[in-house]
Amino acid sequence: MQREYPLTPLDRILQKTPCTFDVSVWELIWWFFSGCACYLLPQGGEKDPAVILQWINEQAITVLHFVPSMLALFLEYVQSHPELVNRGRDLLVFSSGEALMAHHVHAFYDAFGDGARLVNLYGPQRRRLTYLTLTAAPIQAK
Repeated sequence: MQREYPLTPLDRILQKTPCTFDVSVWELIWWFFSGCACYLLPQGGEKDPAVILQWINEQAITVLHFVPSMLALFLEYVQSHPELVNRGRDLLVFSSGEALMAHHVHAFYDAFGDGARLVNLYGPQRRRLTYLTLTAAPIQAK
């Protein structure tokens, strides 16, 4: 992942996936190999969109992961509190574990702007730690 999505010491990963899930592996070790910082949410914070957004803002988080169902809840919160969103920030969000729907992509780019990136990681996670990756770009209305 470092080759495809290079992190630098200026990046900050928000580790919000419980350690018992395989996707937490990259959250737990990528920071170490790239030299960036890793922030751990308080217990239960991974289920609270307000806490997640607060940490993104206060800790200047640049990288995090959501399953699409939690991304949807997070984006609903963000849409209802647009004054709390820093649209100018560089934000790299990975999504995996469930189908990422087009309305998630629309809502993400509506909330965070074109400078942010939403990457859909898809693959048989229990068999390997590499994924087919698709960067979800803003979808233009016809």
